[in-house]
Amino acid sequence: MKNHYIFLILLFSLLTFGYAQQAGTLDTSFGVDGTVTTSIDNGSDGNYGGDEIYAISLQSDGKIIVAGGAGTSSWYLQRIVARYNSDGSLDTSFGSGGSVLHGDEGTGNVFLASVVQPDDKIVAVGRYKDKFTVSRYLIDGSLDSNFGVGGIVNTDVVEHNEDNAFAVTLQSDGKIIVGGNTYDNSQVPHSMNFALVRYHYDGTLDTSFGANGKVVTDFYGQQDGIHALAIQPDGRILAAGFGVKENEGRNFTIARYTTNGSLDTSFGTGGKVDTDLISDGWGTPQSGEEEIHSIFVLNDGKILVGGSTNSERQQLALAKYHTDGSLDSSFGDNGIVKTETLTKTAIALQDDGKIVATGFTSKPGHGNGFGVARFNSDGSLDTGFGDNGETGTSIGDRRDHIYALAIQPDGKIIVAGGATNMGKRGAVTSFAVARYHGGESLGINDVTDTTWLRVFPNPSTGRFSVETDRLVSNVSITNMLGQEVEHLQFSSEKKNFTMDLSQERKGLYLLTLKGAKGTETKKIVLH
Repeated sequence: MKNHYIFLILLFSLLTFGYAQQAGTLDTSFGVDGTVTTSIDNGSDGNYGGDEIYAISLQSDGKIIVAGGAGTSSWYLQRIVARYNSDGSLDTSFGSGGSVLHGDEGTGNVFLASVVQPDDKIVAVGRYKDKFTVSRYLIDGSLDSNFGVGGIVNTDVVEHNEDNAFAVTLQSDGKIIVGGNTYDNSQVPHSMNFALVRYHYDGTLDTSFGANGKVVTDFYGQQDGIHALAIQPDGRILAAGFGVKENEGRNFTIARYTTNGSLDTSFGTGGKVDTDLISDGWGTPQSGEEEIHSIFVLNDGKILVGGSTNSERQQLALAKYHTDGSLDSSFGDNGIVKTETLTKTAIALQDDGKIVATGFTSKPGHGNGFGVARFNSDGSLDTGFGDNGETGTSIGDRRDHIYALAIQPDGKIIVAGGATNMGKRGAVTSFAVARYHGGESLGINDVTDTTWLRVFPNPSTGRFSVETDRLVSNVSITNMLGQEVEHLQFSSEKKNFTMDLSQERKGLYLLTLKGAKGTETKKIVLH
């Protein structure tokens, strides 16, 4: 028996080591050796164009949704949504040959963010003719006629201003929140403010939010903009991006709003927080170009943001805040992490609390291309990932651009942007997607300290069997937003039962069992 246990321990150690070795390497089952490039609108001879992905999201069946711009140059673009199968091939059942391209090319007409609803409908947002534009698509890529006008809503946040939507998120009640900026170039100096709009499920403005569905927030009377959104479990809304202070350039800037759109005065100063990441060592603010690109609410309620800062060169920047908006000094250096590994960074969270960051890298050996780094929850680099915490991939023969990041339920990391090659008429940029191993899969890594609770199969396609050595009175299943999706109340306590989650979205859930001897929570994965 003793030898049997020793064998199991050695086997587990070998499995853990094997998966750790894979973390940060390209997944060769995806595309060609882990990468995919797609030319959407590069001209008849493929020798000019500017196709780039700015957003990525995942459907419940594992298919990959990308959104961005495609056109004959990097300035004259059309809004586009495309879908890839899980192996990296274009899904030809979506739209026209795998993509939906709006035939209204113009300056800056692109999608900059997207989200997949629980019903697998796709919402993409961006700019169209100086307005917020929101489009919703059905599972086959056709526009949803039950949303807005023919599937599209265009909104003037402030009349005669240039309005740009950069972020989108969903409330638990199905309402859609879009964030960006509203820009008035008629003034000198030009002013730009945070802009939020909330829509009902059908695309109509939610007039209970702000002023007729719209909220505009000025920080310092200069230029402020939203690039990321998150919703707390209590429904309060976090909007993050940049704010410009006189003589300081752009700072990390966050605002928190109540559910009706008013500033939450319990957060920071009057509902606002700004952080200057650059100092000269004497506590004096310096001018920098700092902006937040991603924001997350952690399980303990703290707030994590990722973005970039620029002193002598652009750097990756992370910051962690307490729920009241003050910096969490236990993270990095007094709440802040900076590294020159990556620039223009997006971040995502793994289920174990580790932070994945991606952006452009010029690190020797990684080329001028996609870069990925992984950090532990305290802000230190995860040396078990890639090359001492970092990895990179050069896709085009010129500089690549990377903007978007998503983590699959199995832990694999998908990054996307544009790959640039030199054509006969100049630089040609095409859609580029890469997938990396993330380490241990959720199923193998699902280890519990208890022996009295067993769930199988885990992962499952929907049906789970639960066996316990204790009597259980009720069961709760919550998603990673903290929303309860299933509740079982037994008239008499049970030890064994089954659950069917086949109607829920694929992903990670928490199973909580309560009985006379206490409560136990276990991760389960629906795939």
